[in-house]
Amino acid sequence: MSGVHVEAHQPVQDKRVVLFVAAAGAHLPQNPRWVRIFWREARRSVRGSEFISVSEWVDEYDNGVMSSPELTEDEYERTIESLRGTRLVRVAYYPLSCGDDGTEIEDWDFGAWHLPTMGVGLLAESGTHYSAVWGSSFDHYGLELFREPMSSQLTMIGEPGGSPEVVVTDHPSWSGFIGVPLVGAKILWSEGDYGHRLPVAIELRAPTATAWLVAGRSAQWPPTGHFWLGTDDVMAVFTREFADAVNLPLENRGG
Repeated sequence: MSGVHVEAHQPVQDKRVVLFVAAAGAHLPQNPRWVRIFWREARRSVRGSEFISVSEWVDEYDNGVMSSPELTEDEYERTIESLRGTRLVRVAYYPLSCGDDGTEIEDWDFGAWHLPTMGVGLLAESGTHYSAVWGSSFDHYGLELFREPMSSQLTMIGEPGGSPEVVVTDHPSWSGFIGVPLVGAKILWSEGDYGHRLPVAIELRAPTATAWLVAGRSAQWPPTGHFWLGTDDVMAVFTREFADAVNLPLENRGG
């Protein structure tokens, strides 16, 4: 299939999604933005939204998807380095929408972890935007970070069927990161299930708080406590205990 990758360790239980993947594969450009939007729609169908045809889907998004080169490891490291010492002034989530009209916001707050499925937007005091999204620049799904606003990564933000923007700057889980310099930022690399060197998460450290933005999700829906890493989803994790439970590679503590 062109432009679509199904994780071998992530069984798709809804046959409509399997058929949709098979039919849409030949239509999708080789573009990570297309793949992000495609999977957003596929998962919305499983969680209760009305399923649309491949032709309808391609026609709907054909004029609204941006393209950009894949992320390189050197570029990624430079972006992470630019975060160190940065003062954040705004944090926003971009979860899935749900409901028949695509305007309801899917649950994302699960206490020690959040599920901003499509990405997290960070705004620095300097005016620099950062977008943390899942992507496949490293041959498998991982967590990727760009010095760009989220509008460069997603289309239809705030529109019916698109990802809503949920500002979480004042959420207790993020309060320790706002207005203070980040004392650390690093990429957590994993060898992955297939031997690839993958960026499964980034770690952000403030003077009194640590958070991890992770490419991963619950193995079941609703969540039951078992998680997969290296998926086409973004999670935010706020405790070391939960980061250990998700099996993040925390032993390398540099950065």
